[in-house]
Amino acid sequence: MPNSLIQNRNTENIFLQVDITKTGTFKNITGAALDLVPGQVLGRVGTGGDLGKIVALDPAATDGSQFPYGICMTTSDAIADDGEVAVTVLKAGIVDKELVVMLSGDAITNVVTLITVEDRLEAMGIYLKTVTQLSAYDNQ
Repeated sequence: MPNSLIQNRNTENIFLQVDITKTGTFKNITGAALDLVPGQVLGRVGTGGDLGKIVALDPAATDGSQFPYGICMTTSDAIADDGEVAVTVLKAGIVDKELVVMLSGDAITNVVTLITVEDRLEAMGIYLKTVTQLSAYDNQ
């Protein structure tokens, strides 16, 4: 699996409404160090030795992590391959669509078993909303 694409961006207003959160253990199974950022779409492993571990969603996976589990609310830099960290996961709420992060090369429009990642998130109660940010200094 490839690493996440990280860009300098303001994530201050990513979570527009937080209804339900959970905490859990994130495991980096990408094969390289990974920066975990708020807005990262997460999956959860459903088979094998990593059963129940929260991981970065990978639409091409076949271990259960191809299905959305939630959206990361935690920042953690340079998690080593096979490294684990505690995370807070948004399970229901409203998120700024432009600030959602997938692994490099993937998108919320990817189809997993006939349904897009975005539609799967909505079905579980996470709504992605396009927002016009007017909080920057140049928006006076």
